[in-house]
Amino acid sequence: MLPRLILATVISLMTIISTAQPLLIEDFDYSIGALLTDNGWTAHSSGGSQSIDVTNGLIFDGYAGSGIGGGANLDNTGEDVHRTFPEQTTGVIYAAAVVQTQGPNSAGYFLHFGQSTIGTTFFTRIYINAAGDGIGLGLGNTPPATFLPITPGVPALIVMKLEIATKTSSFYIFNTYPATEPPVPDATVTETANFSNVGSIALRQY
Repeated sequence: MLPRLILATVISLMTIISTAQPLLIEDFDYSIGALLTDNGWTAHSSGGSQSIDVTNGLIFDGYAGSGIGGGANLDNTGEDVHRTFPEQTTGVIYAAAVVQTQGPNSAGYFLHFGQSTIGTTFFTRIYINAAGDGIGLGLGNTPPATFLPITPGVPALIVMKLEIATKTSSFYIFNTYPATEPPVPDATVTETANFSNVGSIALRQY
């Protein structure tokens, strides 16, 4: 089984908590069993094969998207999907999601950024290990050398961050809702992918 997740917000901000307008909000507030491709998402790989559908949502105290809708059910290999947001060429992009892993599962990355035309250039890739008890930020197709602990079956809040000018990706994981952005991320990598903008976020099955 792959991780179930709620992708809640993609925001262009310098802090996790702000009143600025988000670039995208996705609470998966659709009927259980509805396909993401019928609700604003586009398949960019293996369209129609083990389509990603909506399952029961997750709760994370203090998080704005908690308990509003369902969750994206990544539970097999097959279709990969993405949603676009207004193209960004400067600044810092954040994405926050509540995730719940299951284990054991296949090891690989399940969430990443892409360009406005997604193609095959991916960055800020979030990986899960085979036991379902480790999550982390990988560089390209290389998983992280060390995974951060996560408890299978228990929702956690993850935050992806990409500084476009330096192509620096960072990752945070929280068991309780943070009041401010921590001064030091849990993981950081310098992306080697050649990209000129950020304009999509994607869910991957593998």
